[in-house]
Amino acid sequence: MKKISPPKTNLPVDDVQNGIYFDNNPLPMWVYDLETYRFMAVNHAAQKNYGYSRAEFLAMRLADIRPQEEVERLLKDLQQDRPSLQDSGTWRHRRKDGSVMDVEIHSHTLEYEGRKAALVIAMNITKRKQAEDALRESENRFHRLAENAPDLIYRYEFAPERGFTYVSPAASAITGYSPEEHYADPDLGFKLVHPDDRPLLEAAARGETTPGQPLVLRWVRKDGSILWTEQRNKPVLNEAGEMVALEGIARDITERKQAEEQIRASED
Repeated sequence: MKKISPPKTNLPVDDVQNGIYFDNNPLPMWVYDLETYRFMAVNHAAQKNYGYSRAEFLAMRLADIRPQEEVERLLKDLQQDRPSLQDSGTWRHRRKDGSVMDVEIHSHTLEYEGRKAALVIAMNITKRKQAEDALRESENRFHRLAENAPDLIYRYEFAPERGFTYVSPAASAITGYSPEEHYADPDLGFKLVHPDDRPLLEAAARGETTPGQPLVLRWVRKDGSILWTEQRNKPVLNEAGEMVALEGIARDITERKQAEEQIRASED
């Protein structure tokens, strides 16, 4: 039996119906008529994944496995001129039980039973898409929290290039420097630190401090005034165990430090 391959067109019927690369392929596959959009052949994986028997499939058209809201898009897509090899992107398909799944469609044209047809491979990507959607929502949730947090949240990368890849809006209120100014100057975080405290920050950047342990530093605001900050940093390591980034949060504790100084002064 010959392998069904994209470059071939006039494939014998047996190559599609009985070929090991079609019937026994673990991915759902089918052949459909390019004029009537009827299913002409389906493999075992398609029957298993969609819940229809071979006979049921052969009595259906492409629109019958689409949710109603996808039919118009499908018909518009089918009316377009198509290349012999085509990646049609992501679609939503409906199973016999009414459940809907996300699939990635790849196809190529061929002649089947004397008709112009297309061989389709449908890859179920529902779980992958759900994971991507969950990750995107998690990132959006973090972004919303970070954007509205009174503390300064940041990520500083050491490779492939040094520099901030995220600085929350609180940077403007705390330091006087905007996030954009941090992005433009990879050394701004070090320049902000009071000269006497800079060795502490440099040690943190080298990963020489205890992760999560508060780092108390004095910063010099853009207007020249001094503020006290409490930072908590978490190193980001690559597979080799090398630190490639530093993620952290910095809180303005100036009022707390001033209160501590006043208490100390009164006790003296």
